Amino acid sequence: MKTLFIVAFVANIILNIVSIVILPERVAIHYGEAGIPNGWAPNWVNALIMFGTDVLLFVSIWFAPYLTMKTPSKWLNLPHKDYWMKEENKPRMLAILTSLMHEIGAALLLFMFAIGLLSILANLADPMRLNMPAFWVVFWILMIYTVYWCVKLYVRFRVPSPPTTSSGECFPS
Repeated sequence: MKTLFIVAFVANIILNIVSIVILPERVAIHYGEAGIPNGWAPNWVNALIMFGTDVLLFVSIWFAPYLTMKTPSKWLNLPHKDYWMKEENKPRMLAILTSLMHEIGAALLLFMFAIGLLSILANLADPMRLNMPAFWVVFWILMIYTVYWCVKLYVRFRVPSPPTTSSGECFPS
């Protein structure tokens, strides 16, 4: 997932560069519920906002697991944090959290890519209009994936069961 996360970030940067080259000087940057533009900006401002959003998203997700390790546990909202913040469990916590963050980061950056592409297509269309059915499909895919990811986070951060013996007892007699 780390590779997909990085590739999605690079794809967004390339899409921003392409948008500067192919879009007119003034572009729609916001659309109403019918997909009709209702907010405008110079092309370079749009590209700068998208670039800044992509970089901020990438950097914050990339460093989130490491910042979590440095944060006092009282400030963390992590399932079973008392267990996971013990020194002996921190390496596994870091590995799990890094993997999960790369997953959600890839999903968010792919969403940003899809929205950027839909916006480019809308700005090139005549009449100018955002493809709302495509937007809602992409949006709901992200929402459903986010629910799945949250459940996965809670499952991955459950407290492991104590080892059992072959007779099914937790501890030998």
